Amino acid sequence: MRPIHVIAQFGTRVAQGGLGAARLGAGLIVNLGRGFELEPAVNLLVPGLGAGDQPSGTQAVMAVRLRPFGAGSLWYVGTGGSYLSLTETGAASTGTFLREGLSHVALSGVTLPIGGSAQPFAELHVLDPLRPSRVQWLVVVGMAFRLH
Repeated sequence: MRPIHVIAQFGTRVAQGGLGAARLGAGLIVNLGRGFELEPAVNLLVPGLGAGDQPSGTQAVMAVRLRPFGAGSLWYVGTGGSYLSLTETGAASTGTFLREGLSHVALSGVTLPIGGSAQPFAELHVLDPLRPSRVQWLVVVGMAFRLH
């Protein structure tokens, strides 16, 4: 059976306006062989932990990752999709509204083997990298725990 890791992660958006709402989430890393991995993850956006007036909501990411120097490599790159569902509060006259959208995501990251079943990691996500006017940068750090 191929190794599967459960991940717990924390992150934030980094953009021209500064830091965004904190992202708290969980996911899986499924080893597909030959350095390829599948990474589904779900995050909650928590505005109280970020900077400024930020929306709350959820983010789902599905990515395929490749470790170009082999399955034991610390560095990986990937591509996939990101779905955001945000609840934003406007001015008193506009109230609260829901915004949803699907974006292409390119990512790169590193894992640090510390022994045992736990591996800390750091990832950079670039949302909509092919549309310069919509690009957003996310920095995510977390811990992966091997299931078997």
